[in-house]
Amino acid sequence: MIILENNGVSVPLPNGSLIIGAIVYLAITLIFYVLRSIGIFCLARNRKIDCAFLAFIPFAWMYLVFQLIGDSHIFGLSYKKYALIFTIVIAGAGLLDLLYSFLTYYPYVHFLLEGGQIIIRSTSEGTYIIADMYNHFNTTVITIIKSICLYAGNILSLVISILEIFAFIALFKKYSPSNYILYSLLSILTGLFPVFVFVIRNAKAVSFTEYVRSRYYNPYGPNPNGDNQSSYKPPEDPFEDLNGNNNKKDDDLFS
Repeated sequence: MIILENNGVSVPLPNGSLIIGAIVYLAITLIFYVLRSIGIFCLARNRKIDCAFLAFIPFAWMYLVFQLIGDSHIFGLSYKKYALIFTIVIAGAGLLDLLYSFLTYYPYVHFLLEGGQIIIRSTSEGTYIIADMYNHFNTTVITIIKSICLYAGNILSLVISILEIFAFIALFKKYSPSNYILYSLLSILTGLFPVFVFVIRNAKAVSFTEYVRSRYYNPYGPNPNGDNQSSYKPPEDPFEDLNGNNNKKDDDLFS
């Protein structure tokens, strides 16, 4: 059982509640995994990418995202050219995070499953975990490993966040240019990328420049300066009215 303590108030959380919460979390994670995998698989299949099956493999699905956005660049580096390197970095960071989580939380989970009691106490000085248990992972070697995983993972997570943000924006610009701002913001801020990539799974790749050109056409014709040369012709002599040889017309109000 877990007991939450805050300012002297204790709230017990039975193991049954924890199990239900874990089941709900796993169900949502599975739904998002399926939506994302199907979405990326369909996009890759439509582009005739041979390894579309990678959409269902953790971490490897980002390789397909980098392939789908083609020649988009980040800091001068092509996503498509460096797709494999970027994917390896993402996988490495993910494995470091999994290892750190396992070494940190497995002893507590094991203790709870054996019927132990853990108190999570929140004070003005911070949050503390109190458990009367023997932590087999509390050794010098494992502590060093956890520190390496934590700091290296934090650095890589920052790099990966930048990679993914620009990759998601490029993906939506290419396959849903009319909604790319909305989809990108919600994917970054709320984690709904799996939902939106499933929505655009049958979309065709388009050039964002051509999309903007076709939607926001130039009303002045082909001349970007605003002169429609197909219908407008400047006078041969713009100063003809100042010549002494010009003839005044009968309808000239000042004649």
